[in-house]
Amino acid sequence: MRKGFFKKMAAVVLAVVTTMTMFTGCGGAGSTSASTKSITIQGGNTEGDLDPAGVALGMFIQYSRLCLEPLVTYDSDGKVSKAMAESYEESSDGLTWTFHLRKDAKWSDGSAVTSADFVNTIKRSLDGKTSKSIYADMLSPIVGATEAYAGTASVDNVGVTAPDDYTIEFKLVKPCSYFLKLIAMQCCYPSKAGIATNENETWYTDPKTNLANGAFYMTEYVQGQYYKLKKNPNYYDADKVYLEDITVKFIDDATAAVSAYKTNEVDFATNLPAYVMSEYQGKSDLVLQPNITTRFILFNVTKAPFNNDKVRRAISMALSRAEICKTVGDDYEASTQFIAKYMLSNLGTGKKFSDESGEMVTEDIAKAKSLLAEAGYPNGAGFPTVTYNYPNNEQDKLIAQAIQAQLKSALNINVELNGMESQVCVSERKSGNFDMTRHNWTADYDDAMDYLLMWTSTSGLNDAGIKDADYDKLCEDATAELDETKRNTIMHDAEKLLVTDKAYVAPLATNKTICLLNPKYTGYSFDSAGQILLKFIKAAE
Repeated sequence: MRKGFFKKMAAVVLAVVTTMTMFTGCGGAGSTSASTKSITIQGGNTEGDLDPAGVALGMFIQYSRLCLEPLVTYDSDGKVSKAMAESYEESSDGLTWTFHLRKDAKWSDGSAVTSADFVNTIKRSLDGKTSKSIYADMLSPIVGATEAYAGTASVDNVGVTAPDDYTIEFKLVKPCSYFLKLIAMQCCYPSKAGIATNENETWYTDPKTNLANGAFYMTEYVQGQYYKLKKNPNYYDADKVYLEDITVKFIDDATAAVSAYKTNEVDFATNLPAYVMSEYQGKSDLVLQPNITTRFILFNVTKAPFNNDKVRRAISMALSRAEICKTVGDDYEASTQFIAKYMLSNLGTGKKFSDESGEMVTEDIAKAKSLLAEAGYPNGAGFPTVTYNYPNNEQDKLIAQAIQAQLKSALNINVELNGMESQVCVSERKSGNFDMTRHNWTADYDDAMDYLLMWTSTSGLNDAGIKDADYDKLCEDATAELDETKRNTIMHDAEKLLVTDKAYVAPLATNKTICLLNPKYTGYSFDSAGQILLKFIKAAE
C-alpha cells in the first residue's frame, strides 16, 4: 500500500461527509413529476464519489448503471454482454486481450468514445502518485500495474495501450482466467481523456466536465442533496431509452426513504427495512432481489487481541447468526460463507458457489470458550474491552447490539459499540482505527476472486492488515489457473483459510434488496451483482 494513501482518503471522505450531513431536504430537486417521461429516485447510498478511478462505492454504482457503460457487462445469469466493445479476442497464449470499440459510441457532448478514454481511467487508477482508486490493485494481472500502483514504476509502463482510437490492447503478466469479468469493474469504466483528471478531484460534480457515454447524462449536481439526469441523445441505444429526465435524491435513512415513497416525493426507493415486505406483500410496488452481498465482522489483525487467530475463531464460533438475523428482519439470511451466498459457481452448473463449500463456520459456544482459554483468556478473564464500529443506521445498530449481547453471554467479553455516519465508518476502517468493524461487500464482477483478492497482502482493500503468504499463494494460483474445475477448488481452499482456519473475517449474513417502485413503471431488470437496472424502464401513458 502507498504511504499516506489512507490519510488522504480519510480527508477526502470526511470532507464529503461534512457536506452531505448538511442535507435537510431536497428543495430544488422538486417532487415526483406527473410526467410519464420522468422519474424521481432515491439515492440510497452516499458512500464514495462518482469517479470510476476514485472511491467508486455505492453512489458510483447507482450512477454508473444509468450514465456509463464499460467494455462488457454481465446479465443476471452471469452471461457476458457486449457494451462499448463490439468484439474482442484473446491471444493463443492468454497474454494479450484486444478489444474493438463500437464506432457509434459517443459521449454526451457528441464527441467519440475512444480507446484513450478507457486507458485514461485505468492509468489514473494505477498512478501511484495521485490515485484515489480503491480497486486498482485488482488490475495486478496487467503488466506493470502492481509496480505503477506501488509507485515504484511509471504508469506509462502499464500494459494497456490504444493502438488507434477504437482498439484497446491489454498485456498480461500471465494468463488470467477471469480477465473478461475483471474489466467490467469500476476502474475499467471510461472517463473522458483530457477532462477527467486526478488533479481535478471534483470534476465529476460539474456537468460540463462529467460527461456520460450511457443512457443519461448529468445536468445538475448539488452535493449531499440531489443530482439531475437527462436522456443522452448520443447514446448508441437511445431508441430503447424511454425516460427523458431522472432526479436522484440522496436519502440515506431507510425510514425516511419509505416516507418519501409514500408521500410521492420519490417514485423509487431502495435498501428499505424489512417491514416494507409485509406492508407491501402482494402489491405490485414491491421489488425484491437477493443480493450478491456478504455482511461480516472485520478484525484488525495488526493489534492485540485480534492478532491471535484463536481469539478470532472463538468470536466467530460464539455467534448465532440466525438469532442476529431475527433481530433485523426477514430480509436478512444467516451465512457462514464469505463468498456471497447467492453468487453462482464458475463451473456453469447453475449451482451457487456456497452450495459447493457448505458451512464454513461451526457455531459452537463450548469450542469457542476452549479456544479463548487457549488464547490466554479463560472465561474472558483479562480480555480487554474492545470496540465495534458500525454505520449508524437501524439495521446495523440492531446487528451490533446482538453481537455485543452474544459475546458477553457466550464468552464474557465486553464490547463497546461505536455507531457513526457511514462515510466516517469507512474512513476509520481505511485508516486502521478500529478493533472490530462492520464490513459489507457486494460483488463488482461475477467471480469469487472479487471477494478473495481483497485480503492479499498488497491489496488496497485490505483494511485488516492481513499478511498471509499461504493465502497470497492460493490467490495467485487461482488467478493463473485456466482449468475452471481446478481453479474452483483453489478458491474454495482460499475461502476456508480466510474464514475457517484463520478467521480473518467472521461472516454474518446476506440480504435481499427491498425496493418500492411506482407500479406505473415497468421494464426493469437486474445485473449479475443483483443491482436493479432502471435505464430502460417506461411508464404507462
